[in-house]
Amino acid sequence: MEIGLDSLMPTYAGGLGVLAGDTLRSAADIEFPMVAVTLLHRHGYFYQRFDSQGWQTEEPVAWPINDFLDPVDTRVTVDVEGRKVAVSAWRYEVKGLSGFVIPVYLLDTLSASNAYSQLILRCLLVTIGFLVSSLSRFWERRFGIASRVAVRKLCSI
Repeated sequence: MEIGLDSLMPTYAGGLGVLAGDTLRSAADIEFPMVAVTLLHRHGYFYQRFDSQGWQTEEPVAWPINDFLDPVDTRVTVDVEGRKVAVSAWRYEVKGLSGFVIPVYLLDTLSASNAYSQLILRCLLVTIGFLVSSLSRFWERRFGIASRVAVRKLCSI
């Protein structure tokens, strides 16, 4: 679910995200064709700071998505527990040493056509998912079908 694509993009929190990103870079270096799909997280990451007395404070990370990702015109609608959810995607390119590209699609449900309650629920689930791995796996299973549909449309499969 997390992929370390760029140190300035809050798309990973630790070792597994870094490993996922390294795997994609290695695949691009040896020109191994693949596509990566993950979720776009707009919230949930924070900068951690410590004051002079050792107390931790956090401040949310706001990142300019358009500076790193390209919007994809293709949109899909999936059924999630009886509700229609519009899913769009953003594209990032992992380039290998030879210039070979591995596309990474970040699925996004922030859409005017999605009910406000669905958007709030998604933000809360995604944020909690970083804290509780079981919720993260639950959300990933729910969007597994969206990933398959999106990859088929994006890659014309």
